[in-house]
Amino acid sequence: MKSCNGNALVRFLFVPLIGVLIAGACLPAVSELVKQEENTDTVNRFVQSVRFARTQAKEQYRELKLCASADGNRCSRSKDWSTGWILIDTETNSVVKTWMMLPGRLGFTGEAAFIRFDKNGYNMDSIVVLSMFDRGCATNGGSEGRRVSVNMLGKTRVERTECMYLTAGSTT
Repeated sequence: MKSCNGNALVRFLFVPLIGVLIAGACLPAVSELVKQEENTDTVNRFVQSVRFARTQAKEQYRELKLCASADGNRCSRSKDWSTGWILIDTETNSVVKTWMMLPGRLGFTGEAAFIRFDKNGYNMDSIVVLSMFDRGCATNGGSEGRRVSVNMLGKTRVERTECMYLTAGSTT
C-alpha cells in the first residue's frame, strides 16, 4: 500500500489560491481596459454623428445644426452634451436624427451648445472643442479623456488627454 505524504492536499489548497491572487491582481487592469474601450466607443459615436451631419448638409444642400439635447426633441442651451444630442434641419426646425445620452460615469462638455453646418458641409461657427471625461477619474484614478475638435471645414480631430486636466474645469 502506498503512503500519502500530504502533497496532494497542499496542491489542492494552494493552486486555487494562487489562481485567485492572480485574477485579483489582473481585475483592475481589465476594468480600466473596459472603461477606455467605452470612452473610445462613445467618442467614435460622436465623431460619426458630426460626419453624418456634415454629409447630410452637403447632400440635402440645407443648413443643419447638431446640438446638445436633454429630451431628444429640441436643442438645449446647455453645453453639456452627455445628455444626448440631435441633428436639426434649421429651415424646417425638425429633428433629423437623435443620439442617446452617454453612460452615467461619462461627462461630455464643450465651448458650444451646437455645431452648425452650411449647405456645403462647412462649420458655420468657429472651431468647436468638446471634452469627454470620466466623472470619477479624479477620485478613482485612471481613465484618460478625449478632446474632439471640429474645424471650420467640418472635419473632426480626436486627441487623448489626461483625466486630471479635464477635471480641473478646462474644456479647451
